[in-house]
Amino acid sequence: MLENRSNKSTKNLLYGIIAQLVQSVFPFIARTVFIYTLGQSYLGISSLFTSILTVLSLAELGLGNTVIYTLYKPVAERDHEKIIALINFYKVVYSCVAITVIFIGIGLIPFLKYLINLPDGIEHLYLYYILYVLNSALSYLFVYKTAVIDADQKRYIISKYTTISMVLLYITQIVSLLLFHSFLFYLLIQISFSVGQNMILSSKADKLYQLNEKGVTKLTNDEKKKIFADTKAMLLYKLGGTFLNSTDSVYISALVSTITVGLYANYTILENFLNKFINLIYDALIASIGNLNATESMEKKKFIFDILTVLFIWIGTIGCIGYFTTVNHIISIWLGESFCIDGFSVGALTLRFYLPIVLYPIWMYRNTTGVFRDTQGILIYAGVLNLILSYILGIKFGLAGILFATSLSRMLTSFWYEPKILYKKVFLNYNVKEYFNKVFFSFLIILSTIFLIKGIELMYSTNIFKCLTIEIFTSIMIPSFVFWIKYYRTNEMNYLIATIKRIIKK
Repeated sequence: MLENRSNKSTKNLLYGIIAQLVQSVFPFIARTVFIYTLGQSYLGISSLFTSILTVLSLAELGLGNTVIYTLYKPVAERDHEKIIALINFYKVVYSCVAITVIFIGIGLIPFLKYLINLPDGIEHLYLYYILYVLNSALSYLFVYKTAVIDADQKRYIISKYTTISMVLLYITQIVSLLLFHSFLFYLLIQISFSVGQNMILSSKADKLYQLNEKGVTKLTNDEKKKIFADTKAMLLYKLGGTFLNSTDSVYISALVSTITVGLYANYTILENFLNKFINLIYDALIASIGNLNATESMEKKKFIFDILTVLFIWIGTIGCIGYFTTVNHIISIWLGESFCIDGFSVGALTLRFYLPIVLYPIWMYRNTTGVFRDTQGILIYAGVLNLILSYILGIKFGLAGILFATSLSRMLTSFWYEPKILYKKVFLNYNVKEYFNKVFFSFLIILSTIFLIKGIELMYSTNIFKCLTIEIFTSIMIPSFVFWIKYYRTNEMNYLIATIKRIIKK
């Protein structure tokens, strides 16, 4: 069982890495063509509408994680009747979600004028917004079937089809922008490929798990009540997470300008680029962690948790240093200095990027042990606090204030509370201080390395490419060396190294 779990995780990770390597080049090319053919105003509108639709995704009620969570056991036991019963139930629920998204999305149209802050108007603005709403709603009609593939630890199948679809999408959109300079065509292409990709994955799930068969078993009322109870807990996470992570663009547009939303979006595309690779590890492992927590002893669970903690804190340390020191240089080379934002805003973005990464091990165990029921309210406090702080700090400090409010809200709430509850409920014989000590150690490395890099650049280099080389090399080597010195004798590091060697050999 352990070897099978490990092999599936490795396969998911490798396919995910290949997919991201292929997909990562095209967004930069597409974004560049978008800016030079349609301009910053359209870029700002696109980013703003995307954020609004992320808020509208609250209509999904947090079902995404609940669906996978309820499928872990029947998929592992190959209980086909239960899988069919769950899929049929989720089909009805997600159809209602899609309808809800359309109605709420259209209902928000009269309020758009209060959120858009542009020097010049854009024609057909409401039509573009409706297309964004339609694209979002249609995605819910297929997603419940692909969850079975996820629960079966075969995310590499999703990665394969998604990669092909995304490459074709970006190529088509780039050609369309160069030929027609049309935002309307750009959006219609987006919708067509989104629907096509979801239909193909849905069909693949049908073939793998015979999901089109008519099930005899139906969910009992008690089972439905449990799903709704879990969904309620996840909804609170979803609600809080949306208020915490997805409202910045709305505040920036209203309090600063919609064009600034476009500048900010260029930074988030680089942030998301890094996050996608980090999320590959999360996505590749989450189903296996669910299986682990369903079958293994507490000692085994804690051992794997410690390995994941070291891994993600190490990754977060490198990513944080690298992002802060390189991002303005990358933007300058890519788009020009006029597209850069100030250093305080970059610092706020970096902190926002770092905090979730070091929490990933906590979230993996939270979502696969049922602990999310005990921490369901904390993100609501974080989200509401962010809404308040974003407005106050946004009025006072502009872009930097809005961005910093997100991290401050997280640090005051979920950042300390969720680890505490996980240790209290799952790792009963261990002290949560060991986790926070590792995070604090990472933070010291980040600060000292950033100061070192900036000192080297001031003394030895003014050339942007030389600076970028120094930043990338130093941000990887110094944290890796320090982590190696601290952890090389531990069982966790030995296990991690052995796993990496196995992946390389494959």
